[in-house]
Amino acid sequence: MRLWTMLASLLVAGVMTSGVLAQDAPKKGDGHRHARHMPSFKDMVGSDDGKLTEDLFVKGVTKNAPEERKEKATTFAKGMWKRLAGDKTELTKDEFQAAVKKMRETWKNKGKKGDDAPKEKKDV
Repeated sequence: MRLWTMLASLLVAGVMTSGVLAQDAPKKGDGHRHARHMPSFKDMVGSDDGKLTEDLFVKGVTKNAPEERKEKATTFAKGMWKRLAGDKTELTKDEFQAAVKKMRETWKNKGKKGDDAPKEKKDV
């Protein structure tokens, strides 16, 4: 009798855990702002002149933003444009790619000091 009880318990435990394990893992950034990617230069420009302006950039970046977040996304995109373009009013494809690469390196290295020294902890 003990053997059957133990087997039944293991079976129930297996069925219960398999339901948990079978659930889809949450996708990276579900509902998170990093889930969206930056549209390609070609998608944003959409024309043959090969120049990306602030208006085209903002439209491209905010295109898929939910309506309730459109205003915040627009403000964010305008700030990003200023970091990418600086004083320029338009960017070529090469300038845009170089600026994005530089920005990503800056984000990647943000917080690093010199030769990968650990951050100092501040006493509160």
